[in-house]
Amino acid sequence: MTEIERLQTIGTPADELGEYDCVSALPDAAIDRLLSQTARALSASHVTLVLSCCGRRRRSSDLNRAETSTELSVPVDGADGRSIGSLIAVFEEPDRDSAIMVERLQASAEMIADSLEQRQNVAAAQRMERLLTETIEALADGLVVFDRDDRLVVCNSKFRDLYKVTAPIIRPGARFEDLLLYGVARGQYPEAVGNEDAFIKRRLYEHLELCEAVEQELPGDRWLRIDELETSDGARVGMRVDITDLKRQQRELKSAREEAERAGDAKMRFLANMSHDLRTPLNAIIGFSQSIEAEVFGPVGAPRYCEYASDIRNAGEHLLGLIHEILDWSKIETGALRIDESAFDLLETIKACSRMVSADAERYDIRICEPNIPAGLGLLGDERKVTQILVNLVSNAVKFSHRGGEVRIAAEIGMDHRLSVSVSDNGIGVAEKDIALILQPFQQAQSPLTRKRTGTGLGLSITKELIELHGGELAFRSQLGEGTTVSVRFPSERVIAARTSSAIDAA
Repeated sequence: MTEIERLQTIGTPADELGEYDCVSALPDAAIDRLLSQTARALSASHVTLVLSCCGRRRRSSDLNRAETSTELSVPVDGADGRSIGSLIAVFEEPDRDSAIMVERLQASAEMIADSLEQRQNVAAAQRMERLLTETIEALADGLVVFDRDDRLVVCNSKFRDLYKVTAPIIRPGARFEDLLLYGVARGQYPEAVGNEDAFIKRRLYEHLELCEAVEQELPGDRWLRIDELETSDGARVGMRVDITDLKRQQRELKSAREEAERAGDAKMRFLANMSHDLRTPLNAIIGFSQSIEAEVFGPVGAPRYCEYASDIRNAGEHLLGLIHEILDWSKIETGALRIDESAFDLLETIKACSRMVSADAERYDIRICEPNIPAGLGLLGDERKVTQILVNLVSNAVKFSHRGGEVRIAAEIGMDHRLSVSVSDNGIGVAEKDIALILQPFQQAQSPLTRKRTGTGLGLSITKELIELHGGELAFRSQLGEGTTVSVRFPSERVIAARTSSAIDAA
């Protein structure tokens, strides 16, 4: 087997081809000329280059033909040591000085390797340039590069499409400022109309200082976001992202929000007027019914009239409570509810809440156990709203307890110094699946007892919002048929007390 035949059988598999592949590294006409020159210089019959990657070869024209010949082979290696192939010379004179021939052949191999590498480098650079150009063109957004002297180096078609007015002068070498002035003079920037000098000054500053996320308006209500960064050699790479759809959505959201705010304001005004118009006669009805019930101005005759007066008062107070709840929820929905902070005694507040609910508790023979809270335990918050929170919880406990039941109030300062006030009952309880439901506005769990207790379904929702206004949280634990415990936890910064862990159960 000749050297050429041997090399043709040991080519590198196609999936392992490296930089010198059989397509890009095959010598061109210049290599052919070099092979022919080498053959003449060595007085060889011919010279053949065999590539290592695939065994393909390039051969010079035959100069002489002889029945007997000698082959000499030298490797052709790249600058990085990788094998390109072998250079093989065939001589018709067997007795030629092989050492001299090998030396000359090696020199030719080096020249060929240099030529191949130069060709490979040029091809690689061309491929990289083509890849970069195609990548830039494939971008959905506009891209532009300015050199350190602020002259345009390259941009893609999308950039030209975005700046149609300036497109005639968008070419390599154009200065950023010239492009800007050209566009301003021809109305490319609606924001600049009538304010040209200030716009140009601001835009140049944004460009030179690489300001982030600059928004720019173009004709036709088109909007761009401009992001620029600086390369290590001082060039500036800029992206132009079309945000027209985003700006339209923002305007629509703003319009919807303003409309909702106007509707909310109108609702608040309506409810304020309605609550005033309803509360005024209701207060009169409640006051007169109390006077009749108490027979302030003398006996009313039949006892049944006193019972009717009591029913009128209860109905009036119930309706007044519903009005207050609806008004409070409207304030919460519109964000108009605020807290008026002050320090107050928690024990006195809890006692006052118990007294407010005591009449209903007595009516259903339910005992309210007041907590034994140490003197001086205070809270920083809105006393009226904290009172509303506790009244809602205690009245709910009474409302959903069985006759003869018991409501317990407990307070605890935990290891994290947060204050927890809980209200527990041994009433009907709530199924686990309904807990999330009853914390929603206008929702109530369904049971025979709840159907007898009317209301808006806002009590717990309002309580939850009020405690969150204080930076706290509401926890609900219940078991159907055994009772419920609702806890409100206040953050430690609102507790005015000795910060030690203690549990205070109802007496």
